[in-house]
Amino acid sequence: SFAKIPIFGYTYKLGGIMVDRRNTRSKIESFIKMKQAIKSGLTICLYPEGTRNTSEDVLLPFQDGAFKLATSTKASIIPAVIKTTKNILPAIGPFFWAWPQGISIEFLEPIASTEITTEALRDLVFERMKEKLV
Repeated sequence: SFAKIPIFGYTYKLGGIMVDRRNTRSKIESFIKMKQAIKSGLTICLYPEGTRNTSEDVLLPFQDGAFKLATSTKASIIPAVIKTTKNILPAIGPFFWAWPQGISIEFLEPIASTEITTEALRDLVFERMKEKLV
């Protein structure tokens, strides 16, 4: 959905792997592209909630995709919590706007994806991120 935003969307497409979450074929193709990117040595930034959080909860339940990618490529995950984004980029209304102000990004300890199931990795990352945000 970010790709549809004028100017920002063009830039986003240049450095990102687009996926239509409603299209199974698109999800499979983007998963393959992400695996290739990781195997070539690139780092990928994924948002495990899958959408903007408009709820009062600090985190939405995580989707499995990022964790399937990590366990299938044996790549470690470096969780990051980003604070104040609801103030900067509200997820309400039909229009896109941003209010300039500082943000805080805190990177947590890396988590190895070897010898752990996708579900266990997802739950571990969720708990560590939630603990930092609460």
